[in-house]
Amino acid sequence: MLETDAIEFADAQAVWSQLRAVERLTVTVIVDNETDGLSSPCACCDPSLDPSTSTPYQSEFTWAVHQVTGGRWPSLDFRHSLQAGHGLSLLVSASTADGAVSRLLFDGGPREDLWTRNAERLGLDMGEVEAAVLSHWHVDHSVGLLAVARAASEARSGTWSALREDEKTEPSSTILPGHLPQAEDSDKTCPEGELAPRPPSQLPQQLQQQQQQQEDGDSEAGLQPGPPPPVQEPFVFDLHPSRPLLRGLLLGASHKPVPFDERDPTLEQLSLPGCRVELHAGPHTLLRNCFFVSGSIPRVSSFETGQPGHGTLGPDGNWQLDPHIMEERYLAVRVRGRGVVVLSGCSHAGIVNVVRHVKGLSGEPVFGVMGGLHLAGGKMEGRIPETVAALRELNPARVFGGHCTGWRAKIALAAALSDRFQPMSVGSTYTFLAARPGEQQERAGDEEKATKAVPGGQQPEEPGVGS
Repeated sequence: MLETDAIEFADAQAVWSQLRAVERLTVTVIVDNETDGLSSPCACCDPSLDPSTSTPYQSEFTWAVHQVTGGRWPSLDFRHSLQAGHGLSLLVSASTADGAVSRLLFDGGPREDLWTRNAERLGLDMGEVEAAVLSHWHVDHSVGLLAVARAASEARSGTWSALREDEKTEPSSTILPGHLPQAEDSDKTCPEGELAPRPPSQLPQQLQQQQQQQEDGDSEAGLQPGPPPPVQEPFVFDLHPSRPLLRGLLLGASHKPVPFDERDPTLEQLSLPGCRVELHAGPHTLLRNCFFVSGSIPRVSSFETGQPGHGTLGPDGNWQLDPHIMEERYLAVRVRGRGVVVLSGCSHAGIVNVVRHVKGLSGEPVFGVMGGLHLAGGKMEGRIPETVAALRELNPARVFGGHCTGWRAKIALAAALSDRFQPMSVGSTYTFLAARPGEQQERAGDEEKATKAVPGGQQPEEPGVGS
């Protein structure tokens, strides 16, 4: 290991040491490439086969049935079923021993209308979601964040409309490099010259005066002044600062560019009232130290060499080969007594590199791997055998592959990992439960039951997002 790599790893370990273990982690798929509400789950996620399972699963179809039987819907309406699309967006909820629940979004999917439709159908309350983490700057992960910003802003509009109107009357101040007032669990970095948002816990002076005048007027009229409206914390967009101008494919020996669309959100578009953008290049924790967001992922394995033919438009107007997509980050959560659950948006760094990195940081077993593994496409599918072999050796307890994993890789993973692998699908919910008293820390596949999932197996009664 190079000295610089050793320093970065030590820094990441220091951040990791702040991470809390949670009692319950729930991941609901808002956007994914596939829809499949009927297939029975793998054995390790099916309470009918294993009543003590630590990862109960619920499909979109089962959730919809619960809406009808619970009296919330009159019938199953397939005209309003969730839609699949090429991209990824996950709702991630972490519950701690004190009863607190921290919620964030991991990526936003490829389209505003797709994210909005599915989130509304699931009954997602954006007033309860505190942040969104973007794994990397690709439009199939970022564009839906425009809809997220609007929904988050609207959920906070009662408080923030007055705050932002007041800010227009006061001069803004430019911060010094590296000093951005943020939540205490951020790494407090910011590019030179970025405007510092007002700390959300402080009401502007003018708004305080307006409230006092209202209270004085109410007193004169014989009315009892009510409490001031609560100031809700801003919704945080956690982004890597290296936002490219444009990306695309570079084809053939001449590297002929085939651009992606130009709709990566700008920082300004996400900075709606009640929303705040935070830029992080390094590892940090989020939301009361429940979530770990990685910095750059070390590229160690010999076969995970990035995305061939991927290019980025440089500031000089010329296209450059950019196979590594170095700004990609993963999200990780510690589940007490079980190990680490790691979420990867696309795994351009290589899912083996991701799992090795998080195992090295944590010193704990990997309880779950979830997200896009980017093993689809002619130039990527040759890596499937080596990837599957390496994952078997790393021995995660569960692997849930979605988005860009591809059907060939899913078949190979299902064959190699048996009942520890399940494809992701839109509308599905995966729950990771902490160990019960007396249980040993889960050591991945060695302790899994050999029972096979059977068609028609009963799925759990746990309610979905919006029940």
